[in-house]
Amino acid sequence: MLDLYKSKYDYVEHKYFSVFQVPLTTADNQKTTAQVGNVSLYVNMYHESDRCQEEIAKLNELSSKYSSNENTDKNKGLQIIGLPTTDILIANPSSNIAQEILKFKPNFLILKPLDCNGQEMGEIFKFLKRYSPLFSFDIGKSSRLQRHFYKFLCDRYGLLHKFYTPEVGYDVIEKDIQELLAEQFDHNEYDSIIDPPEDLF
Repeated sequence: MLDLYKSKYDYVEHKYFSVFQVPLTTADNQKTTAQVGNVSLYVNMYHESDRCQEEIAKLNELSSKYSSNENTDKNKGLQIIGLPTTDILIANPSSNIAQEILKFKPNFLILKPLDCNGQEMGEIFKFLKRYSPLFSFDIGKSSRLQRHFYKFLCDRYGLLHKFYTPEVGYDVIEKDIQELLAEQFDHNEYDSIIDPPEDLF
C-alpha cells in the first residue's frame, strides 16, 4: 500500500473558498487571517537558507512600497505573509525558526512554523497548493514543495493568481502585484465567492 507521507504527492482537501477564510497563527501565537480585500503574497521560508536575508530584504521593499492598512488607494493593499517551514530537506530543524527569521527584521507578518508537506501540512498550504500548478487533477493530489522561497500570489478576493518558483525574479512578481492592486474590490462579489449558491454543487 502506498505511503502518502513518503510519496512525492499529498492530498490537499480543505473547506475554504478564499484564502481569507483560512485561520492563521502568528509567530507570537495570535490567531488571525489575511486581510479581506488585500492582495496577498505567501512565501515559505527558513532562516538557515543562504538566501533568507536577501529574500527578506526584497520582500521588505515590496511591503514598504505597496502595503497599506486602508484599501482606498488602488495602488496599495499588499499583505505579505511569511510561512516558516521545517519539513524541507532539514535534518535537525530549529525549534525557534520564526524567532530566527524575525532577526532579519521583516516588516511583514511571520507565522508560527508549520509543515508544507505531508500528513501534518498546514491548512494554508493545502489551500495554496490545491489551486496552484502543483496540483494534478489526474491523480487528485499535489506535488510536494522541495525548496524554500516558493511564492503564492492571491488577488483581492483571496483566490490564487500566480505560483512562483524560487528562480522567478522580483521584477516579474512586482508587475503581477501591480496588476492585481489596480483591480477594485467588490464586497458583493466576495460574498458570492465565500457563500456560493447550493446549485453550484
